[in-house]
Amino acid sequence: MPRSRRGRGNAFTIDRIVSVPAGPGIHSASVQEVVEAVQAVPPPEDWPGLSRMLVPIFQRLRPYFDGSPEPLRVLVPPGISISFAIDIGPALLHVSPDIAAKWPVSLHEITERALANVAERAAHVPVDRVLRQPVGHVPSAWLQSGIGGASTFVLQPRALPRLFGPGPHLFIAPMRDLLIALPADVDREFALWLYAELAEQDPNCLAPIGFWSDGSRVTLEALEPEFATA
Repeated sequence: MPRSRRGRGNAFTIDRIVSVPAGPGIHSASVQEVVEAVQAVPPPEDWPGLSRMLVPIFQRLRPYFDGSPEPLRVLVPPGISISFAIDIGPALLHVSPDIAAKWPVSLHEITERALANVAERAAHVPVDRVLRQPVGHVPSAWLQSGIGGASTFVLQPRALPRLFGPGPHLFIAPMRDLLIALPADVDREFALWLYAELAEQDPNCLAPIGFWSDGSRVTLEALEPEFATA
């Protein structure tokens, strides 16, 4: 089950320890790996130390355990709901409003730093990490960045053409570190089917949101009617 790390009266909620098995090819870090990574994290009030590891994350479908702190959340263009986490490698430590209140920066500055970190990560992903293969008769391009958070690369739309080509594309992000580019005119039922096939393998799967991008902007497209934001 998810666990928390307490430091000086605060708790980080940890994302990647789960009580349900992942599907084939989906691996979770061991408890020992997570413990060692958590022990190396700066204290919650250390903004300079934590800011370099700060990332935006999208909402997962599986609820957190009762008593988990509410995440710090903000809406960014074009209407995408994000929260924040400290990426320590084998785990994500979620940022609550109480933790953010200890930082000497505004919510706007927190958001800008997290988005800047995404841009830096996307810029350093080699193009050859993108796997291009058809699914049936539909061309697709798959990216697992290896550094976590490929799903949030859609928050930096100008970074997408280098990796996926000029587009336009419809992107789906079933998992935190999986971003898939499909043709912009792909059948939406196919896109939802592909999302579901992958998402059911991951206990931390993300909401069924499509991201339409022409390489300079992103617009949201709910693959299921009840989901309007990521």
